[in-house]
Amino acid sequence: MYITSKHLKIVKFLQGKDDIDFGIMGDFFDITVSNLNLSIREIYKYLDIDGSLRKMGEIVKYVQNHRGSLFLLKNEQHFRKRERRDFIIFSLLTKKIIKLNNIAENLEVSRRIINYDLEKVKIFLEQFNLEIASTNKGVELKGKKESRENLLYLFLFKFFLERRFLPRKSRILYYNFFKNYKLKETMNHLNYIIEIMGGKYTPYEKYAIYSFYLASISIKTSGKTLKDLKSFKEFTNILNLNLTENKLYNIYFILKRDDNLQKIPLRMLKKLKDLIIRIYPRNLYENEYYREMSLKIKNIIEKNYKVKISETEEFINRVVSWLEFCDYKEKLDISSSAFLQLNYIKISNEVMNTIGDIKKILPRFSIHDLTIIYFNSRDLFKDDIQKKRVVFVYKYIPKVILKHLKNIIKEEYNIKCDESIYISEFNKYRMENKVDLVIIVEDLKIDSVKILKLDFPEF
Repeated sequence: MYITSKHLKIVKFLQGKDDIDFGIMGDFFDITVSNLNLSIREIYKYLDIDGSLRKMGEIVKYVQNHRGSLFLLKNEQHFRKRERRDFIIFSLLTKKIIKLNNIAENLEVSRRIINYDLEKVKIFLEQFNLEIASTNKGVELKGKKESRENLLYLFLFKFFLERRFLPRKSRILYYNFFKNYKLKETMNHLNYIIEIMGGKYTPYEKYAIYSFYLASISIKTSGKTLKDLKSFKEFTNILNLNLTENKLYNIYFILKRDDNLQKIPLRMLKKLKDLIIRIYPRNLYENEYYREMSLKIKNIIEKNYKVKISETEEFINRVVSWLEFCDYKEKLDISSSAFLQLNYIKISNEVMNTIGDIKKILPRFSIHDLTIIYFNSRDLFKDDIQKKRVVFVYKYIPKVILKHLKNIIKEEYNIKCDESIYISEFNKYRMENKVDLVIIVEDLKIDSVKILKLDFPEF
């Protein structure tokens, strides 16, 4: 048994969470509960020399409270098969020729294992119209220049998403590549371009723009670069986006001001335009496949949440770029860790049914993806079949103040309670009525329904 990135992510997920639902956790990591239990026990064996604990609850608490657990486990981390495959592919993308014996020695595995990995590399590269060729000097990548450039960009984007849990030697491979192109020097200007565009997905558009810069500046060219742009008019003729002239000029000013950005080949400006449209669609998104997929997602959400989504074009604009990312998670075998910080305690049937339906068309679709799509488009939802029923449940509160209490809740929290139900009558009421949410201001125990406890109003 070896410690891998999977174990590191499990530790990170467990940290800072009081109530752990193994079913939800298994859905996050796409593994069965029994496999999850096994992985947690493997982590525990590395952290506790005595290994005297047997009950899973005690083991989870031990792992959660163990100081420096991630640091200790990272020192024992081994490559997973997919990580070795990606190490080989990025080496092929950034070097003219690689020697498999050197790769095997660097990754501390046998040449036989690397030969097995090479077959996986071939299969992966086929979907990008690339292949490998063996020479008497080593192994090299073959294919059209544009295919190589696209895959380099995608692998850089993949690295930014996965880097926190990759083996140390993988991170060194990428960081050595970064050193040549002064990413840190240029980051502020790249971030300003994102700010001009109205960034919304936090790290994701940053990673996309950083990856574009690194992939573009690494291209060896004897042709024109951004330094050769003669005027703002020439720039807008190429980057003719649906933006105000002021925004376009600010982007132009940044590109002409930064010495590193000026080294980007001029032909890559059209790719920058395509990238901006994909991240910030603004009715310019022309990929019919992903637009069609957006409509399928819309229908699934409407069915499971019993709502109607108004403004179809606006919904597409908000979700289409994220759906393309979800599709690329499958194509690139991306293992994103963005969800690890979010504390999902309870997950409704609507969520699980929606994820199950969407996974039929997007296999890597996750709870985190639905969270972003749901809340990014929630204001477009309109109740369909029946309105959500919210009831106020009480025990010791005098009836004479119930009406006023509900009015205060509506004013302060924008929540309208349909009825006030005494606690002992609630079960009978629920058998006869659908209840979506219970509001309480007392310490009441109510099972099998979503509860929101509010503070008693100040007076």
